[in-house]
Amino acid sequence: LATQSPTVQPWVTGGAAVLIARERFAFDRTVNQACGRVADLLLGTQWRAAGSVPELASRLSKAASWPLEGVEEPAALWQAEAAVARRVASEAAQLAANANPTRETVIGIMTSLLIDLHRVLAVIELAGRGPNPEEVFDAVA
Repeated sequence: LATQSPTVQPWVTGGAAVLIARERFAFDRTVNQACGRVADLLLGTQWRAAGSVPELASRLSKAASWPLEGVEEPAALWQAEAAVARRVASEAAQLAANANPTRETVIGIMTSLLIDLHRVLAVIELAGRGPNPEEVFDAVA
């Protein structure tokens, strides 16, 4: 997607940064070789030497680190995921509203549908886990 539309580059790189942070710091797992190569293409190789979420953010470009701003601990990575979802939803809606349909309009429409699906699945998962603080549901919305 990032190669098809420069508009979505921060979505892709920001999302990749959050995925790397989750794997390495929330789940304490090594990123497999194939995913690591893709991450290297999207993020550069400096992410590999990071020892914490804040250090990861400092090693990435602004276009990739934006969702990690203010995230100090792995337990707070859900906030970074929510930030990606909010930004992508907002910018996709703007693309979809284009009066002159273009490739960007189609990307906006398809992305908006995928974001809606992600929200529904997230709320179903949260509801299945039992009582949650209201701010968790607000972050998903």
